[in-house]
Amino acid sequence: MTPPSGPAAGDPPAWQPASAEPVFVRDRTHSHLTEADERAMADPGSVQARWRAAVHRLLALPLWSHPAARVVTAVLAAALLLSRTPGRLSTLAMIVLSISASSRYMYWRLTDTVGFEHRIDALFGFGLVAAELYAFTVLLIGFFQTAWPLQRKPVPMPRDTAA
Repeated sequence: MTPPSGPAAGDPPAWQPASAEPVFVRDRTHSHLTEADERAMADPGSVQARWRAAVHRLLALPLWSHPAARVVTAVLAAALLLSRTPGRLSTLAMIVLSISASSRYMYWRLTDTVGFEHRIDALFGFGLVAAELYAFTVLLIGFFQTAWPLQRKPVPMPRDTAA
């Protein structure tokens, strides 16, 4: 009986990039790169390139990997702690956590799941993506509206002068 095969001792974990190519370029065509991506690729040691690689690496973590579980646990712990803290700072921090999670989902949804082979798949698939983008937009507008509410006092109604 042979033992189960696994990664060799020197191999990086499955979640860690094995390629030397920047994270925001690997497994993608170069047609979607922005000017900032191209500048970062030209100088991989720059602060911008390192920052973009860190952000892309965080966004591209599979949700079921061990490091992603740490991120999810940290976000949930922060949300639980913030929910017990009164004031606007906790509300704004919860909004940031929610927008971060929602943005990560939309990034995954638009980069990894959109690619249809048949017209009917594309029709329903793009319809669903449009609905999700609409919901994400409504979420952002709702956060914008409720992030810093005004503290207005109610004004009493004027006396009825008709009677």
